[in-house]
Amino acid sequence: MKTLASNKYFKDLVLLFFLTLIVYWPLSSNFLSLKNDALVQYLAFRYNLSEAVQHGYWPFWSPYLYTGFPIHADIQGEVWNPLVLFLSLISKYDMTILQWEVLIYLYLSAIGMYRLTKYLGLSRTTAICCGVAYMSCGYMTDSVSVIPWVASAAFIPFVIMYFLRLLQSLLLPSALKFSLSLSLLFLCGYPSFSIYLNYIIGISFIVWMINQVKNGNKTSALKALIHFGFAYLFFLLLCSPAIISYYEFLPYYPRGSGLDYHAPGENPLLPYSLITYFLPNVASKINFLNTDLSMRNTYIGLFIFMFFLDSLKKLDRFKTITLVFTVFSLLFSLGDLTPVQKISYDMLPMINMFRHPGTIRLFTSIGMILIAAYSIDAFFNGEKREGTLWMIYLGLLLLIFSGIYFITTAPSQRNALKIVATPAALKDFLYHISFQKFALIICVLQFIFIACFLLLVQRKNISQKTVIILFFLNSIVFAWIGLPFTVVSQYQTKQVDTYIQSFPDGYPKPDLNASIEPEVYSDRKNISPHGYHNFYNKKITIQDHIITPTLNTDYNRFLENKAIRMQLKNHPFAYVSHDSMSIQPATIKILKFTPNSFHFQIKTLTKAKFQLFQQFNPNWQAIVNGKLEAIHKSNIAFMSVNIPAGKSTIEWKYHPVNVYIAMIVSIVSLLTVLFYFVFERKRLRTYE
Repeated sequence: MKTLASNKYFKDLVLLFFLTLIVYWPLSSNFLSLKNDALVQYLAFRYNLSEAVQHGYWPFWSPYLYTGFPIHADIQGEVWNPLVLFLSLISKYDMTILQWEVLIYLYLSAIGMYRLTKYLGLSRTTAICCGVAYMSCGYMTDSVSVIPWVASAAFIPFVIMYFLRLLQSLLLPSALKFSLSLSLLFLCGYPSFSIYLNYIIGISFIVWMINQVKNGNKTSALKALIHFGFAYLFFLLLCSPAIISYYEFLPYYPRGSGLDYHAPGENPLLPYSLITYFLPNVASKINFLNTDLSMRNTYIGLFIFMFFLDSLKKLDRFKTITLVFTVFSLLFSLGDLTPVQKISYDMLPMINMFRHPGTIRLFTSIGMILIAAYSIDAFFNGEKREGTLWMIYLGLLLLIFSGIYFITTAPSQRNALKIVATPAALKDFLYHISFQKFALIICVLQFIFIACFLLLVQRKNISQKTVIILFFLNSIVFAWIGLPFTVVSQYQTKQVDTYIQSFPDGYPKPDLNASIEPEVYSDRKNISPHGYHNFYNKKITIQDHIITPTLNTDYNRFLENKAIRMQLKNHPFAYVSHDSMSIQPATIKILKFTPNSFHFQIKTLTKAKFQLFQQFNPNWQAIVNGKLEAIHKSNIAFMSVNIPAGKSTIEWKYHPVNVYIAMIVSIVSLLTVLFYFVFERKRLRTYE
């Protein structure tokens, strides 16, 4: 029996894998490349990270990103992401590797929703439908270019599932699995999702504890509290290197003390976008929506949405609690339009540290899918046919009226739009077609889907396979339509890979005669469509193209100070001076250059300051002639050290002591848990 269940589970995983490849075929086939943030930021940072790993260095520091950057302190899921580290061990990052990382997250999201739905006691068929709907929903297709958002979506269902399992079983293995899933969410994803989900978990746990005490189950409540506390303790130990890295950088981070309310309120989900629950992707064509393109699509699947509405007719305790969090998340995602986000900003710690309230609609999508799953399961079991028919008739009526509206309001176009089967032509078609005509096309497609569903429902013997295929097709088709808007560019993956591979390998010694170009102000029009060359060319330069929130505040101040930048015109990466500006004659030789350390030999006639164009960070050490010397901040954001007259050797060494200790603690904690699971499995086999 156990073997049969395992075989079915394996088949389901294989099916979800191939469906992931089909839904995101431009990525899985390497036909088209990712764009926007994925191309400009995440590929560049992962490239520099993997460059260090491939050459045998731990990626603490990048000498090239932003004239010296503590890459391990980046909160966007880079250095401490186990999947990124694993892929970096295999190969240097290029667009192909990045796209497979994204596909893994998308596949994990399908598995997570599938397993969570099954854990709730629903059928395999329902679980597969929910997994596919989640993996291809509007949030996913909108957010793929911001990779930590998709990574967060991949692990949230696992966290919820193991949290529920912990409350049910009150066993140590459940607590450890909950902690591991929580750690993966934190290490791979975007911090705002971890913060928000932990509030949901905390509130749910408190309500559960109160209920247990009221019912006289004080022993269960105490046991749950112990396991819950242990899970978070293990989470802190496991994630301690990342936590310490982020904490040490907070004083230099613009968001370290929180943001003014107008910043967290940027890019909400606007009410007009709610039309995409029924007509996917249409909000992407609306120019008057003053929010980012990645905040506009709420689609969870036509049939999922219909069954969600049907499921509201009968709410049990679990569905009611889920609905409360679902509605709260929707109101939060609307930003200033409701007081929910403002109250959360004022009252809840750390809510004021992240922007984009529209991303929280992910939790709305999760809640709606889970609630809909119960009605879907009842439908597959032959129940609720009449309610389903009423939902179908209502849907057809809405589509007919919507179609009439879009026909009557569509602007006339003199030149007929032609669709040619090339990426550039498709992008041109989507760009030029009016909102009304695009919405009309979506209406027609949805009408076809819902009409087919009506024909199937009216049969006495409904073919579950046919219904499932219809569910899959609905999610897949509209995911495909959404990909050109927010996911893929018109450029092929191999074009970006060729661009990345054209740059030097390893860590060539910097040219001490070359200028750091303090006068260069990046113009987006001059940046290659395949990425920002200063992130790859292995030249240490001042970089104005700011694409990461994890940036030293002093570096921003330096970029804004045009007077100092003019005075530093033509200064090299390293130089000797009496003050911070003037260059004193000296002989400088680079003995060794690695990402985390630089060795120089210097000869000067008098005492002086040795200036280095690398961002100031307290984890740097300067060893002058074998002795530690104090490092001073110079030129607003960079470093200098005093040197004596004559010949000197200087070693700059990035040495984050606290992070080293945390890494040891984390590794020991992880190994301990792995040994525990191995021992537990052997013990259970012996018992059997």
